[in-house]
Amino acid sequence: MGTHPWFKFFPTDWRADSQLRMCSLAARGLWIELLGIMHEAGERGLLLVNGNPVTTKQVAVIVGCTEAEASHHLQELEAAGVFSRKKNGVIYSRRMERDENLSRKNRENGKKGGLASLGKDKGNGASLERKTKPQKPEARIQKPEPPDPPAGDRPPRKRATRVDGFEPDIEAGVAVGLRPEHARAEAEKFLDHFRAKAGGDGSKLDWPATWRNWCRRALERSGPAPPARRTNTSFADRIDAAFDERMQGGGGRFGDIARRRRRELDDGEANTTTIEHERIE
Repeated sequence: MGTHPWFKFFPTDWRADSQLRMCSLAARGLWIELLGIMHEAGERGLLLVNGNPVTTKQVAVIVGCTEAEASHHLQELEAAGVFSRKKNGVIYSRRMERDENLSRKNRENGKKGGLASLGKDKGNGASLERKTKPQKPEARIQKPEPPDPPAGDRPPRKRATRVDGFEPDIEAGVAVGLRPEHARAEAEKFLDHFRAKAGGDGSKLDWPATWRNWCRRALERSGPAPPARRTNTSFADRIDAAFDERMQGGGGRFGDIARRRRRELDDGEANTTTIEHERIE
């Protein structure tokens, strides 16, 4: 088994491989199984088990299909050019073999300090400088970050606090749309709710805003407050008020007339829509 527990897999390359996409779904599934076997082989990239080539019958046993199915799908993959064979007929993955050769070369260069040609050019700085490629600057415009303000100029950071010491504004609840008695009841619920909360849930940065949001949610649950009712002043009361105004300039006889009219209205004898004005003699 190989020493690497994983191998590079690029989904974009897999889906963009036209040779592989010409194969059936079953053939592509077989190929990913074979890649796993080749990764674990002693020579990565070759379809080997214990150093021996894997036969079609063994492939069928490993992947769990019939020998005929394995043979058919292998022929399909080979016809599409998905894999190649060595001179001795061993199946191998070209991509995995290239990756393994590059990895081996990098390991060898690492043992030499990361520069393979350094041993050949000892004492020759000009040669080393000649082979060093200039670095391209990034195409993006690099904008310098603004300097941090001095510590004394920084605004103090606001910290979350508990509800203790906060008094809900009843007028703010009424402004949202609650009735005054409803706002007072919600204020008690609000304080009890957040006093019982533990940890970060019981701390807020802006308690007035939290209280207004609480009132809005309470309004959504209960509906808007009904409009204030107009005071239903009785018809008789209006008559009394009108006579009282005139009594300020009249005599006691006018007061007797007003009281008699009041009694008539209370007994239901007067018409509620029209008023007969009596002449004051």
